[in-house]
Amino acid sequence: MPQTQIMHETDVSKRIVIDWCNFMREKCQVRLTNNNDEIGGMDANGEPIIIEIDESKYFHRKYHHGQWRAGHWVFGGTERESGKCFLTKVPDRSAATHPSAID
Repeated sequence: MPQTQIMHETDVSKRIVIDWCNFMREKCQVRLTNNNDEIGGMDANGEPIIIEIDESKYFHRKYHHGQWRAGHWVFGGTERESGKCFLTKVPDRSAATHPSAID
């Protein structure tokens, strides 16, 4: 959600919204860094556990416009049932780094 919309919905100052968003980003980073459980495999009934995988490019452009900047490609996955997830930074989107290329 854009910070301007958060400010409108919550009726709090821009500084508070920025601080809150930074706090939440840090909490997410700590959670993902400290909880690197293996996901996937088979469930108790011998059925495969479904993992949804996607890719994103993270970068920053001030005020959502201006000069394009290089960013970071990230692959992530989430178990449908448990919600366990992972994120991993990859150097590019080549076949060698794509999750489907992993045995």
